[in-house]
Amino acid sequence: MLALLLLFLRGRAERWRAGVRPRWWELLAAAGLLVAALLGIAFVFAAPGSGMGGGLGGAAGPGGATGPLSELAQDPLSRLGARVLWWLSLISFVVLTVLAGAVVWLALKLHPDPAGEAGEADPAPVPAPTPPEALHRVRLAYRAALTSLAEAGLGRGGSETPAEHAGRAVRELPSLAAPLGTLVAAYAPVRYGGRVTDEDADAAERAARDVAQLTAGVRLKRDEPESETP
Repeated sequence: MLALLLLFLRGRAERWRAGVRPRWWELLAAAGLLVAALLGIAFVFAAPGSGMGGGLGGAAGPGGATGPLSELAQDPLSRLGARVLWWLSLISFVVLTVLAGAVVWLALKLHPDPAGEAGEADPAPVPAPTPPEALHRVRLAYRAALTSLAEAGLGRGGSETPAEHAGRAVRELPSLAAPLGTLVAAYAPVRYGGRVTDEDADAAERAARDVAQLTAGVRLKRDEPESETP
């Protein structure tokens, strides 16, 4: 039993040295094995005829004599108590041995993976995905702003980037600086890849409405061909 206890502690010591805190069933298993070992030692000492105490046969009588007369001279209650103690020790030893063995078996069968525990303790942060609706709303807001600019004679050229188009429109109508800046910033992740939030979509829609209001009634002439393709 002591050998089993040492084997169990040796297997658990590797995980404990790695920083993993001992679990309740590990402590219970170690305690059960220790108690079972102590009861086993007590059982050996209390066994009849062991010569270590508790034995009934061959006991020395008065004057060092042995034999039937000395056995009769002994107290029957003492012999009965010793027998009861022996049986109680045996039952306790068997029960605790079975329980300790069951706990050890469960510990070995349900041995967790250290790599899995490390992964559970420190999970990698997962970035929140971009809602598809937010992407679509920003795209629609940008197209609505392009329509308003085209009606005002500030349509986007085929070779212009969104930033270049916004810069040219602002030179013609400086009041468009704020809404077009918001639109270009919100549309860049849609075009080049990135994360768009619902707040970005709300800001893009407000900017598109501002562009429509600021260009209402404006008609500018330009010689370059226009294209509304984003």
